[in-house]
Amino acid sequence: MIAVAMHFMAEQRRLGEIGAVSMHPDGEHAKQFNIIDCLSGHGFSRLNGIGSTLYGGLYGRGEDRVVVNPKSGLGDVSAVVGGQLMIAECKGGVINSKHGGVLSKTRSGLSELVGQLMVLEDNGARQLAVRPFTVQALTLAERLAPRCRKAGIEIALVEPDGRLVFVGA
Repeated sequence: MIAVAMHFMAEQRRLGEIGAVSMHPDGEHAKQFNIIDCLSGHGFSRLNGIGSTLYGGLYGRGEDRVVVNPKSGLGDVSAVVGGQLMIAECKGGVINSKHGGVLSKTRSGLSELVGQLMVLEDNGARQLAVRPFTVQALTLAERLAPRCRKAGIEIALVEPDGRLVFVGA
């Protein structure tokens, strides 16, 4: 989620836009990594709180803003970039295993993300399904990309350095 938020923010800056990026983590996202520390590591500080969680709030870094609002049904990360609403569904963290069960979860997770995006209301948003980069995820993403593109869904994989690689773009 953080990599996607930083990507959206970089795209806004590249286009000369100033806007907020919204993250909507569920409880599982918050259990898997410390959102406050991660944003702090990117130079953000918490400006005010939102909701009842410790991590919900408005975070700022210069003119950049990230809204962390743990509300479901809005997509994991969203922003307006170039006048277009972008919505990303994200799954998974760092994959440090070659164990078959972990790799199977990587494959099924990408299919699940595509399904989650398919049930969202078609509001003209640019939709992204985002997973960590693995060879297995890339292989599946290359197979899914043409059909997903027809449904208005793009697939992006997050490199270990946080860069997004768009598959089939």
